[in-house]
Amino acid sequence: MTICEKLSNTLAPMNLTVAEGYYNGRDTEYFTFNVFSEHPVLAADDECIEEAAEAYLHYFTKDYSHSKKAQIKRLLELNEIYLIDIETLHEKDTGYTHLIFQIQITDYNENESEE
Repeated sequence: MTICEKLSNTLAPMNLTVAEGYYNGRDTEYFTFNVFSEHPVLAADDECIEEAAEAYLHYFTKDYSHSKKAQIKRLLELNEIYLIDIETLHEKDTGYTHLIFQIQITDYNENESEE
């Protein structure tokens, strides 16, 4: 399962768009994400057995409530996506609340979709 698929499946109960990089649609509530680091976390016999990816998961909404942040945290936890940090920004020019979740994902395979 790729990182995009894992995040899309994890966040599916929220019924929102999950886009890699940038979202250019009309929804007023959505997710984007960007991976900023991929590195081995487990190796044996000079071969990587498990990799980790670190990413920023961005949640944009004009109707923010703390219960949504709690729901996102629960969904990440249930799907073994590790939360490192959360930053909350309020964008006056657009009216959006922008939550940035720094996460680590270990159960993925980016090469899977290339076959």
